[in-house]
Amino acid sequence: FHINEFEGTWYLLATTEPTLPSFCRCGVNEVHVNQAGGWYSYENIDFCDHLNKNITIPIKGKLSSDPSEPGNLRENFALLNKTILELLPNYIFHAERDANGALERLYTYACLGHLPIKEKFSFNLLARNHNYTSDEISRAVASVNATTMGVLDISGLRINNASQYAACDM
Repeated sequence: FHINEFEGTWYLLATTEPTLPSFCRCGVNEVHVNQAGGWYSYENIDFCDHLNKNITIPIKGKLSSDPSEPGNLRENFALLNKTILELLPNYIFHAERDANGALERLYTYACLGHLPIKEKFSFNLLARNHNYTSDEISRAVASVNATTMGVLDISGLRINNASQYAACDM
């Protein structure tokens, strides 16, 4: 995995992100990588049912300085392209490629600190397309969780499948 492969459009197929309201779904991350500058940013765009519109959450972060760990990232909310709070760990810990070698899916796990009093984590399955069934997504999550021997906190997992993305018109 090379960090420049992170650039582009990613669909949020599964998440436990505690800061994303449950009525917001069909997430799309538009990722920009500036390897020379040592940073990355993305806009997380979600359709929010209660608002009946998309919301965009800007995120910016620092790339890993260790070439042997390109997925060891740090990030937080960005206002006017500037991070406001401490950069928190966000790890791209597993990557999967298609039969042609193209990067197809990424798995991330972030440590969010205490929100408000209990330590929280965020697991995400990102994919280059959203054409997956709920069963396919669940199997992919279970498979990668098995590789970590169940260390990941994936309680409260929310899934966005192909039919949900079609309904969101994303």
